[in-house]
Amino acid sequence: MDTENPAPIVEKDTTDAETSLDSSHLGKKIQKKVPKRIHKAEREKMKREHLNELFLGLADALELSEQMNGKASVLSEAARFVKDMLSQIKHMRTENTTLLSESQYRGEKGA
Repeated sequence: MDTENPAPIVEKDTTDAETSLDSSHLGKKIQKKVPKRIHKAEREKMKREHLNELFLGLADALELSEQMNGKASVLSEAARFVKDMLSQIKHMRTENTTLLSESQYRGEKGA
């Protein structure tokens, strides 16, 4: 009988130890989730603030009025500005090609 009692007690102690380890392990998981959520919220807030600063900088660069300071207005104005710049680049390339051909023609004519 004495040999039977120690075995169940040991098993019971092991089970209690495993249960306490599991509960402490779960407690650690719960404790870790809370700071991650807080850190994620802080990271998202910092990201939004950074994007807002970029939008303000873009609005300043485009010299927009206070009424057109919304993000959609800033983006549409920036898109319009880029299209205008691309159009000017295309026009200047065409003009450059024309001037180069004229200078080559004059160079051949003078020689």
